[in-house]
Amino acid sequence: MEDIGEHYLERYKVSSLIPSEIEDMVAYIRRPYLWFSSESTDDGIRKRLTRHPQTRLNILSDKKTRECVGFSVFYTETIQGMEVMFRGGTVILDRSKGLYKTIIERDLKHCHSDCIVTKTQNPRVFETLRSFSPTLTTYPSFDENPPPEWVLGLAHRFCEGLNFDPRTFVLKDLYEPLRRDEDFKVTKDPSISAEFKKKLGERDAFFVVVPLS
Repeated sequence: MEDIGEHYLERYKVSSLIPSEIEDMVAYIRRPYLWFSSESTDDGIRKRLTRHPQTRLNILSDKKTRECVGFSVFYTETIQGMEVMFRGGTVILDRSKGLYKTIIERDLKHCHSDCIVTKTQNPRVFETLRSFSPTLTTYPSFDENPPPEWVLGLAHRFCEGLNFDPRTFVLKDLYEPLRRDEDFKVTKDPSISAEFKKKLGERDAFFVVVPLS
C-alpha cells in the first residue's frame, strides 16, 4: 500500500488472485467503473480484469472512508526488444488533483518501460501521456511525417483484428458510448482537443504510442 496524499494506492497482479478475491475486486471498483461506463455489468468488469495474464490492477481508495475512488489496469510485454506498457484504462473520481499522472509515475518506477501505448478517445489522456516523453513525442503526431517502423509494428500488434487506419492511427467503432462530460476531456493544449474533435467519431479512438527515451 502506497500513500498518495488523501489516498491509498494498492497494487495487485490479477493472475495471483483466487476467484473470490477477483469477485471482491469487481465489487470494490464497481462504482467508479459504472461512473465511466454506465452500461457495464459485473461480468464485463471481470473480463476486463482477466483479459491479459499479466494484468496489474491499481486501486485508489479514500483514506478516511476507504471507499474506492479510482482504479487503473495495465500490463507490460516485451515486444521488438522493448518493454511496452499497455494502459488498459484509468478512472479517477477525484479529478484535477494530478492523481492520474501520479499513478503512472509510480507504475513506471516499478516497470522501467521503454514506451507506453493505449487506446483512447480522451484528449486529456493523450496530453498526460505525452508529458512522459522527454521530447514530447507521441504517435499519432498530427503532422505529415510517417511514424517509424517500430511504431507501426506496435500498432499492428495491439490493433490486430480491429478497424485501424495506419495513416491516422484512428480505431473506428472501438467503444460503446462512454461518459462524455466536457470537463472530463479538458486539455491545456487546445490543438490536441481540436485533433480529437476533427478526427474521431463518437465511438472512435486513437491508438497512442509514447516513447519514454
